[in-house]
Amino acid sequence: MDPKTYAPGIFFVENLEEQKNIILTPEGDQQTEQRWALETPYVAAAVNEAKTNSDNRILDYGCGIGRVSKELLGLCPTLNVWGLDMSPTMLSSSYRYVWHPYFNAVQASGLFQMFQAGIRFDIIFSFYVLQHVLNPLEELDRIAKLLKPGGVFLLLNMHGRAVPTTTGWQDDGIDLRNEISKRFVITKDIPLPLPIFGETAANAHFFVECRLK
Repeated sequence: MDPKTYAPGIFFVENLEEQKNIILTPEGDQQTEQRWALETPYVAAAVNEAKTNSDNRILDYGCGIGRVSKELLGLCPTLNVWGLDMSPTMLSSSYRYVWHPYFNAVQASGLFQMFQAGIRFDIIFSFYVLQHVLNPLEELDRIAKLLKPGGVFLLLNMHGRAVPTTTGWQDDGIDLRNEISKRFVITKDIPLPLPIFGETAANAHFFVECRLK
């Protein structure tokens, strides 16, 4: 993928409803609000089940407005959850949407400073994010470095790729599941139940729990 054609501006919307619509686009006969209501508790519960302690440090990698972080903190209010997103408008909205004392939004520069200070995460989750980034292999390497030994990485992603470019959405052919297996051990395939995800989304995506090799 030519970096010159990468056009992530579609994620830089400011209106809350527009942000929600780009985070969870309509799939099949399910609209954004229905997906938001059905999927969010399910994926947050999967993250919550992966924790080892109520004070685990967790990174929402590509948090958007904090959809899953908000739900997760509702399940376990003492978790330390950090949200990272490349969109400054989404990241700004996440503070207002989550509105929790144990949620912190961080830019890439701040995350780098945390890494330099030796901070690592017990759990990192990334839902519907790596399918859109320019360099997913670099992102996977970064996630592996940020994860504690024995930590858990959860990924919900398309089987293909949908990269925003100046000529529309493109699939550059990178197989994320195969790339994951080079860096992590897939310990669990998490089901995508049809009553929750709908047939279109369930068939187009995979949901895995991983640990470092």
